[in-house]
Amino acid sequence: MGIDGADKRIDVIATAIRAGLKVTDLTELELAYAPPFGSAKDPVNIAGYVAENVLNGSHEIIGWRDLRDLLRDAPASTQLIDVRTPEEFSIRTLPGARNIELDHLRERIGELNPKEPLIVFCQVGLRGYLAYRILKQAGFKDVRNLTGGFKTYAWATEKQTSTDLFDYEDIRRRDPSEIEPQTGVCRVGVTGGVQTLDVTGLQCPGPILKTFRAIEAMETGDLLEVRASDPAFGRDIRAWADKTGHQLLSVTTERGVITARIRKMAPAPVPVDAGTGGTSRDSTTLVVFSGDLDKVMASLIIANGALAMGSKVTLFFTFWGLNVLRKPDAPNLSKPMIDAAFGFMLPKGAGRLNRLSNMNFGGLGGRLMRKVMGDKHVETPASLLASLVDGGATLVACQMSMDVMGIRREELIDDVEIGGVATFLGEAQRSAATLFI
Repeated sequence: MGIDGADKRIDVIATAIRAGLKVTDLTELELAYAPPFGSAKDPVNIAGYVAENVLNGSHEIIGWRDLRDLLRDAPASTQLIDVRTPEEFSIRTLPGARNIELDHLRERIGELNPKEPLIVFCQVGLRGYLAYRILKQAGFKDVRNLTGGFKTYAWATEKQTSTDLFDYEDIRRRDPSEIEPQTGVCRVGVTGGVQTLDVTGLQCPGPILKTFRAIEAMETGDLLEVRASDPAFGRDIRAWADKTGHQLLSVTTERGVITARIRKMAPAPVPVDAGTGGTSRDSTTLVVFSGDLDKVMASLIIANGALAMGSKVTLFFTFWGLNVLRKPDAPNLSKPMIDAAFGFMLPKGAGRLNRLSNMNFGGLGGRLMRKVMGDKHVETPASLLASLVDGGATLVACQMSMDVMGIRREELIDDVEIGGVATFLGEAQRSAATLFI
């Protein structure tokens, strides 16, 4: 598994298996070498050295599966030390890990307890091995190094971001620090004066939202090149550019990846509409009445799309739609019996919605839908709701519905306003579109 050259090493190891060689024999193989094509010690040789050290007991390791289970079942039973630099540590690390950089390990060794198990790790395993040797020489008995390092652990345990596109996606080198949690691949860089944004693996509305935020942070006249694998992105980016006034220079498709080049333009003057009190009718209002997972998903996706198109967005949650705004960990409140019964029966928050308007099957349909959404990397209702909050959308909970259903303000997420029918009608009057879902 890997990039260019992986096939060559597979052939060598396949031949070694067929010939009945042992891993120790791999260290002695003489393989083709030239500086432009590989190192003097081929990766196959290195694999042999690593295996030999493990077999003879001079290097004790822990694999990603065992560490994953350990972190899940007994996270507090082991000292977990990240020996990478503080910069690497600040970007991303394992849960519960402490940072003691390899270069400072000897001077800080007194911070570690030699009587408790200890696991060290770095990015790919080399610095972890050196830390392992330092600790063993200092008298630590129970020490293990995470084989393959943090990079292997992250790749092996995270959900694949392109399960529906893997036939067309080039295998390429990716660093875990370039991956945003729960959103798939999203890298921002600068190449030849053009800022680049890689959102391959994200489904709608993810690519448009990331493009909107990247453009927002740029200066007028800057160029942005976006790579996306969502088949709808080509059409969406054209509509988005036309709506926002930014210049779409080109859209190309190659092997399932859509590349768009965009120039940021200065914001156009806001037109005045005398019929709406001197403001432009460039806003969208949605009434979220349903608590069904599929209808809520439709509401949040449309709202995120409208936000990315530059519209002011207001969502008015009423009756069953209020379930979207409930906190999963809401405090226990003293309520009348009927109110408490409502609270017990209703889902707590966007992450707990499970009923579908069709194909429900007693809740099985909702679980099936969530699995398919996860496999295809469609954003969850909770993450879509968070995107709306981050993007400045207004969330309004209907006070009358809250009273009827026995829901208190303390049970709702923080970024919610309380309003009534006048609030909704005022927003609807100023909106270019009002949707009831």
